[in-house]
Amino acid sequence: MAYTVQQIKAALKLYDRLKKIVPTIRQLGCPTAEWINQREATGGNFPDIEPLGVSKRHLKVKMNHDGFSAEHKLKILKRCFEGTENIRDVAIDEKVSRTIIYSWRKRYRKRVSN
Repeated sequence: MAYTVQQIKAALKLYDRLKKIVPTIRQLGCPTAEWINQREATGGNFPDIEPLGVSKRHLKVKMNHDGFSAEHKLKILKRCFEGTENIRDVAIDEKVSRTIIYSWRKRYRKRVSN
C-alpha cells in the first residue's frame, strides 16, 4: 500500500494531538508507528524530506518489505532477539517497522516448530 505525503502528515498530526499510537492507528488504519519512527530518526524532518521508497513522480511512500532475503530477515531477528540491541533501533537502522519484525519472528517460530 502506498500513502501520499499529505496522508502521512495528517496521521502524524493526529498522533501529536492524541499522544497515543493505538487510537491513532485504529482511527486511521495506517502504519503510523513506522512514520513516527522515521520522523524521530530524521530529527523531525520526515515526511518533508524525501525518505527511502518515495517515488518523485507519484510522491507516495511505499511500505514494501518483500525485498529482504530469508538470510537478511534471520540476521535482523538475531539482532533483535538474541543480542542486546533494541528492536526500535534495529527497525530504524534496517528501515522496517517493528511490526514487520514481530511478524517475521512469528512466521519463523511457526516454521521451526513444525
